[in-house]
Amino acid sequence: MKISIDGDRWLLDGELPHLGSPAEGLLVNVRMVNSVFEDDRSDLPAVLDGFEPDANTNRFIAQISDYVAHGVRAFTLSLQGGTPGYEGAVNSAFNADGSLRDAYLQRVSRVIRAADENGCAIILSCLYQRQHSHLRALMSQASIHHAITQTAKWVVSEGFTHVILEIANEFAHAGYANWPDGAWLRSCEGQVELIQAAKAAAPDLIVSTSGMGSGEMFESVARAGDYTIIHFNNTETDAIPSRVEASKVYSKPVVCNEDDKIGPVGAKAARLAIVSGAGWGFMHSAKNQSAPFEFEGRNDDPEVYDMLSRLTTAGYGPGNVAVSPIFALITFPKDGDTFASGDAMMIRASVTGTQSVEGAYLEIFANDVLIGKIDSAPWRIRWENVASNTYDLVGVLRDREGVERARSRMVDIVVA
Repeated sequence: MKISIDGDRWLLDGELPHLGSPAEGLLVNVRMVNSVFEDDRSDLPAVLDGFEPDANTNRFIAQISDYVAHGVRAFTLSLQGGTPGYEGAVNSAFNADGSLRDAYLQRVSRVIRAADENGCAIILSCLYQRQHSHLRALMSQASIHHAITQTAKWVVSEGFTHVILEIANEFAHAGYANWPDGAWLRSCEGQVELIQAAKAAAPDLIVSTSGMGSGEMFESVARAGDYTIIHFNNTETDAIPSRVEASKVYSKPVVCNEDDKIGPVGAKAARLAIVSGAGWGFMHSAKNQSAPFEFEGRNDDPEVYDMLSRLTTAGYGPGNVAVSPIFALITFPKDGDTFASGDAMMIRASVTGTQSVEGAYLEIFANDVLIGKIDSAPWRIRWENVASNTYDLVGVLRDREGVERARSRMVDIVVA
């Protein structure tokens, strides 16, 4: 299969995907970066007891046809994976000098070929912010360049005409500050340089890079890429249409390839993105990305996949989605934000459905340590004298008896 671009729409073998449906010409996708996961260490966490990388990949491949049956036409893979739910994994298709590792690429290649057999494209992501400070971490700007150009050449040499490239996952993320030449890598100039390097190595390859969970993209990067990648992790559902509209000004296909909203909220996010003109990408963190990894097709999240089926079926309208009555989301800070140690930080959240929860209050945790409670709108709390560290922030909505009723997604930040 061959993927190509016609204006702001995608073509698969010269035809618009999902013809006659709300998703016509869009790339409806699922983030499956840890379908090719490994942790190349001897001291593995207990959650990986009995884990075998090849068997994990096989489990995903066995379910590809079911994802396709529910409207999926692309999967995001990554040569450095995503967070597996714990820190310190050594998971990279690169050696420290940027050369490619054949054992890792064999798993990637098997998924790419299986996707092709099922009529699906692949968004192949190269760099992930957490892959630093280990023996296989890319060691310099030159090795990062080498990794990108070697990946581009590998895609072409393998004859993968249904693969498009993503240089870096959320390139402005603070995690890249831990990399050699991290300031360059996190900059728009660095990303444009890497996009151009990939294009020079493989002129016919479709290349871009992704922004943060706010759903926004920097102009210079959007103009350099062949398509625009945005993420909606930290984006409230009602803000999705305006984010898509802002990204469409570059007259290129718009793809969200990371949104971790689940259930009815995820279904609403998919609907709003697709009817606004962007391909939507589902990231089910608990099932597909955090160990132990599970791949069950529609059963990963029936409400989301049933909505994708509707949105990709000719003649069907998008309809309305009843949003889960109880939902919590940390809206500030956002993934990858950086702060100075000793400063105060205002944490803001969006909470819905509290009218059905008697005595509702929201607890904010940083690395599993409670830093405060909020019991009414506006849902915000001031965190004073924050010490240097990397923090995972989570909001937990409880009722009067202290029973958990909703939990926000994790937001990771750096205080330095």
